[in-house]
Amino acid sequence: MLKDVTVHGIGTGSCMALENLVRAVDKALIKPVIDTRYSMVINL
Repeated sequence: MLKDVTVHGIGTGSCMALENLVRAVDKALIKPVIDTRYSMVINL
């Protein structure tokens, strides 16, 4: 049962900065590296 839940936000820049970042990532063909996968199944 969830008793203490903490939600942390992140500071972000402008929409234009995000669009520039997405364009740069697309242009550089950067792909994410997935080190570990975790199941999101909750057994009750």
